[in-house]
This record gives sequence, structure tokens and C-alpha cells, in this order.
Amino acid sequence: MCRLSKFSGEQQDLFQTQKDYAIAHCVSEDLDMSKGVAVVFKKKFGQLDELRRQQPAVGKVLGLRGDGRFVFYLVTKKYSSTKPLYENQ
Repeated sequence: MCRLSKFSGEQQDLFQTQKDYAIAHCVSEDLDMSKGVAVVFKKKFGQLDELRRQQPAVGKVLGLRGDGRFVFYLVTKKYSSTKPLYENQ
């Protein structure tokens, strides 16, 4: 379990940040990741079997250690084809 004691935001290329920076993005339960930045995450970090093993569900955070850093996947919706809804929290 990762424990955060300090965090901040910066505007820069996610994939060029220092290795001690954790990065995150939103995904659906189906882990489709077929559009936008999700495609880059899928190609760069892979490990879909490990993400599935963590049993994705709306509201859950999945985590990997990849490319020397922590990578978090925030599950915000059930299917990639739908929009996330506030009611699904």
C-alpha cells in the first residue's frame, strides 16, 4: 500500500516526469484503454493481467509498478463506451 504524505500538481509530459513521481489516469472496469492517453498507458506499462487480478470496479484504484514508478488506474466507469456518472461513485 502506498502512503502519500505530500503531493502537488505540475503541468508537463506525464511520461517525461521524474521516476519518483507517481502518475495516474482514469479507466473503465473493462480496461479497454483503446482511445486517447489510455492507449499510451496500455502500450508503455502493459501488465493487463495484473490489473485484472486486482478486480477493477467503479470507485477502485488499481496500481502497478512500471518504468521505475508507481502507476495508478482510477476506475471511474463500468464500460469504456459510457461516460462516468456522479451517481456511480
